[in-house]
Amino acid sequence: MTELRLRSGYLLYLARHGAVFLNIVRELFKCGGTNGAIFITKPSVVPVWLGRKKTYHIVVPPSSLALDPEICESCNIEQADYEVSEDTWIDGKPVPETGSISKTGSQCLLIESLERVLGDLSEGGRCYVSCEGRVSEIVKTLFNPLVSDLSTLSDADIVSAEGFISPRWPSHPVLYGLNFNSKIVLTIANTEKTVLKYYVKPLAYLNEYAILFEVPYSKSILFAGYSSELLEVAVRAILYSC
Repeated sequence: MTELRLRSGYLLYLARHGAVFLNIVRELFKCGGTNGAIFITKPSVVPVWLGRKKTYHIVVPPSSLALDPEICESCNIEQADYEVSEDTWIDGKPVPETGSISKTGSQCLLIESLERVLGDLSEGGRCYVSCEGRVSEIVKTLFNPLVSDLSTLSDADIVSAEGFISPRWPSHPVLYGLNFNSKIVLTIANTEKTVLKYYVKPLAYLNEYAILFEVPYSKSILFAGYSSELLEVAVRAILYSC
């Protein structure tokens, strides 16, 4: 991630969750309005207007969105929480364009879920959403931005687990503010039996199994298993990795 200049007049949407967040992202990609959209990755102090007469400073949490006001108007995005009152710097990354995101391997639930929010994924982008293949193939692609479901790999050691997701790094942008209060059943790739464990750091667990990872040097996000309950995590993973 890097520091980005946030211009006066930009509109802030503070760490929206669930359907509200997904609808904002869906509208951005549907109308092609990602140019001028920023996904905030670390807490950032930002000056905002209070009643159009006074500036005060707020801490904007990770997983928030900052949007050019022209995008909000053209894409019909709902009312923002705040308007930036002065130019400032934030930790974040530009929201990727759909054409920069490629799908590889066979169609799977992860790809199908993401395409319902982002639209059809291309085959010529620099960031990959991956299903199937082999562990060795995933390792070779880890230097590029990647979001993958490891449970679809042909040589993965598969286990089934049921329980509650426990974030190990709850302040991470793909997890911040999310509540995992419902029991979930997942088919999981046990990465402890593969070389992948040397390349990743765990972000969340289901019982004793790590189910979500980051590859530090490429910011890739890997799911040990995926279900529709993890759609918001997957969409955030795209915004973070790509």
